[in-house]
Amino acid sequence: EIGDLSRAFAGLDRRLERRLDELEAFASDVAHEVKNPLAAMRSAAELLRGSTDEGEIRALTALIVAQVGRIDSVVAALQEMARLDAGGDSAPPAALRLDELARRIVASWRERAPSGVIVELELAALAPVAVAIGEESAARVIDNLLENAVSFAAAPGGVRLTLTTHADDCELAVEDSGPGVPEEHRERIFERFFSWRPQETGRSHLGLGLGIARAIVERHGGTLALAPAGALGGARFVVRWPLAR
Repeated sequence: EIGDLSRAFAGLDRRLERRLDELEAFASDVAHEVKNPLAAMRSAAELLRGSTDEGEIRALTALIVAQVGRIDSVVAALQEMARLDAGGDSAPPAALRLDELARRIVASWRERAPSGVIVELELAALAPVAVAIGEESAARVIDNLLENAVSFAAAPGGVRLTLTTHADDCELAVEDSGPGVPEEHRERIFERFFSWRPQETGRSHLGLGLGIARAIVERHGGTLALAPAGALGGARFVVRWPLAR
């Protein structure tokens, strides 16, 4: 019994060490995400203080506003992650018509997408698709997936959302015409603050959208995974949710 207890404590100690390492890495990532825009704002403010050129003043002011927006995005994403880690939104009040929500969000992205990027919707489900999840949470999942897809589908390109139903669940797939995801990054893309974008020299994406989407889906009994490429040839993410009865 003493030996079993010793082994149990040793396992607990190892898990605690891994958790502390994860927290340290997470804190380092957060500090990095906030320090970079703060440094850019400080430099712009110092230049702004001594500038008299109107064009330069407008450019520096725009830079400061953009960096404030980036910090705000970091804080909002961290709040969402904390809410999910704490078990928030675990009891949605009623079933949601996922097909209607998908129509509304796709229509919104058709207006927001860059010129030359076509956003399509394909509803293979003939009957209404109802899932047991709150509308705000479901909208965050779909919006995050479409935002990721649109950012990779450089013009001329396309993004497609497909919704189908099976006997007990539904499948919501979002694919794009981008470069796809290399094998070594297929699971890492769901990690917090990991972002792989070979077409960009700087970092303009937080790397939190897919992680938040997966956490929400799993919180409501579903799965989110990177699937083999579809007709568009790029990345294809598939969400499976149980149907509400």
